[in-house]
Amino acid sequence: FPIVHPRFDRLKRVLLGKDSCLKGSLRGIIFVQQRITTHVICYFIENDEELKSKFRAAPLYAHGSPATSSLSISSSIAMDTIKSFGSGHINLLVCTVVAEEGMDIPAANLVIRFDPMIHSVSMVQGRGRARQSDSQFVVLSERPDRTVRKLEEVEQQQLQIVKSFDAEKALSDGNLVNEQLIAAQVSRERGAMDILQKSSTVSEVEAVALLNLYEKKTKAKLDESFQKIAGSLWQCHLKYSSVLRSAEVSKEATDKKLAKRLASV
Repeated sequence: FPIVHPRFDRLKRVLLGKDSCLKGSLRGIIFVQQRITTHVICYFIENDEELKSKFRAAPLYAHGSPATSSLSISSSIAMDTIKSFGSGHINLLVCTVVAEEGMDIPAANLVIRFDPMIHSVSMVQGRGRARQSDSQFVVLSERPDRTVRKLEEVEQQQLQIVKSFDAEKALSDGNLVNEQLIAAQVSRERGAMDILQKSSTVSEVEAVALLNLYEKKTKAKLDESFQKIAGSLWQCHLKYSSVLRSAEVSKEATDKKLAKRLASV
């Protein structure tokens, strides 16, 4: 990197500064929009003299969608990467939206948004990954029309709408409300249909993430329960419920996590 883009320079300063504050205990997630950017940032860190001595970075995104014809991540590599991040062997994940919207990733104490955020949901979900008590959330780039301040205002407006919702009044409106709820749910489930279409070509790990994403997009209810059955087997029961439909499935495996992955597929 003989010539460093200003955002990479800001990223370097943030990483070194936060690592110093956290006395070498930094565990961070860098969110980007494009899969190829995960590899570029990892390459940048691995080839910078100051950064490579302090950080062990790895890319993470859906393995069903390669970054390029020669750059991709298998499901086994994705699982190993998450385990290594949990153990501390890797202290930086460079992720796309798959980690933002459902993949089971251990808590971080630093979350960095490398690219501009598109909507308030991205801000809330990304910020939610910084779950440790000493965690910090850093934004390196903003869109002029979607600054952090504007996205926070939208978030507060959405929260106010939820708080002001009167369930009794809504129910008293009878059939009109029911028709509106059904129409809204039809729209949400149609909009999320592409998520289900992807599910036939993804791994067990990605299936869990896609199912969580589908639940959020449709604003429906997804219940899960576990039961110990014969021998060392666990059974996972998943049930999806909305005003339109209900679907459920049960799968067994040697541990809870694997049973849930199989049920999700």
